Amino acid sequence: MPDSAHDLAIHYGLGHIESARLPGTRLSDLLAKLNAGKPLSQLALQYLQQQKLNDLYRLAVGEITTDAYFSALDQGRIAEQRAAKARLDAQKETYVSARRRRPSSPVSSQPQMSESAQERRQRVREETEAVLRAQQARRKELLAQQERNLAAARVAYEARHAGGATPPTKQEIAAHFHLSDLPEALSAPLSEILAALYQGIPLTAEALSLLQLPRLRTLQDYSLGRIDLAVYQSAARSIEEAALAHIAREKARIARESDPVYQARKKRCEIYRIHCDVDKLPPRLAAIFEQLEAGTRLREEDFAWLYTEEGEPYTSPDLLKACHLLEANFHADHYRKTANPWIALTACKHYRKAKHAALAVELLDLLSPERTRDRKLRSAILTTRGGAMRDLDRREQAIALGTEAHTLQPDNYRPCTLLGALHMELRHFDLGHAWYMKAEQRGAKSQGIDDELRSIYRQADTAGKAAMKAFLLQQDPERYAWLQRLR
Repeated sequence: MPDSAHDLAIHYGLGHIESARLPGTRLSDLLAKLNAGKPLSQLALQYLQQQKLNDLYRLAVGEITTDAYFSALDQGRIAEQRAAKARLDAQKETYVSARRRRPSSPVSSQPQMSESAQERRQRVREETEAVLRAQQARRKELLAQQERNLAAARVAYEARHAGGATPPTKQEIAAHFHLSDLPEALSAPLSEILAALYQGIPLTAEALSLLQLPRLRTLQDYSLGRIDLAVYQSAARSIEEAALAHIAREKARIARESDPVYQARKKRCEIYRIHCDVDKLPPRLAAIFEQLEAGTRLREEDFAWLYTEEGEPYTSPDLLKACHLLEANFHADHYRKTANPWIALTACKHYRKAKHAALAVELLDLLSPERTRDRKLRSAILTTRGGAMRDLDRREQAIALGTEAHTLQPDNYRPCTLLGALHMELRHFDLGHAWYMKAEQRGAKSQGIDDELRSIYRQADTAGKAAMKAFLLQQDPERYAWLQRLR
């Protein structure tokens, strides 16, 4: 087990990278995690790709085995790095020992220092010779393995195609080397390189240089004798399987996204700005899309579904506005046929939710509250018009309408909530809070009022937020604690 970050970097064949050798760096920490058998995060994997550490990335994601990774490393280079580290450690130890042994007398220290320097030179010389011997032995080992690989390929080729058998096709040779996923394997120059290796013919230096691409690095190792055929096929097979699986997934995705049904759903999601997986759209949302396109009123259960916990992930402001506009138009048409003012008020409610307050005002202009003796109806018309005026930023008119509506129906909470919202927006916090309290006393739900306050708070500017927050927390710190959680 490597003792230090430097040892670990050499162990993984990365001793030439400074950030891998230094403890506490991102790369050395990733190596430590990988060595401990811990999975790497997506960001860590992306970092390996960015640093072009392709073999290490393939090891981390399981595309190649540990044995295949370490078998493919250049052991001669690793031996050089270990020897260099040994020299560095020896120099450090010599320096530390000299510092410890340094006597107080400057006269007697000279022979000891000369002797230490002589020992150090001898040690460096011996280590350098050891490195050269290791390099030479490694070169011989690589040449011998390279010749064994070529000889085995020649024997296998002759056995397969003795007696005038049909020569293998490019596809068959690519499959033999587990490169069937690579289109380049079927055309020159790669197809010619594979044919030569298949027949046991040595590669030229130029051909070897073409195998430096990450996808062909294992083939280069096999060609240079760093690994034998069994190790190569084990590593190449896992890479090929992963590549073929990726190709299959891409083909399936392209086929799926080319389907007219998929394209229609994707287009609808783009129109209504719904951000979700198109493949996982629930059937009810598809039905809502169809109703919107046909211009037909949504079924009651479909409309209600949009406001449920199940439907919330698939809704958007644009979708809700389109649905409410469709509903508003339906009720407006129904009003024109029946002249029922309550139906007109329902249409106005949906126009406001569809962000079409001006259409609500146009419809309300057809109603004359002063002509009816029904105080409840008159109050409802005035309250609805006041809400539309609020949407159009005509708050003073809205306050006058809300006040008149409250006079007509003192026990109705709806004018009170309208006036509470208006005064809060105008930063008349005392008045706004008082009207909201009156609304609660008359039956308004506190949750609905708090939701309205949240909406007003979010739309306020920085100064308005600060003032509103301070006021409400002073009134009831427990009830309005949600203000402390909002950013």
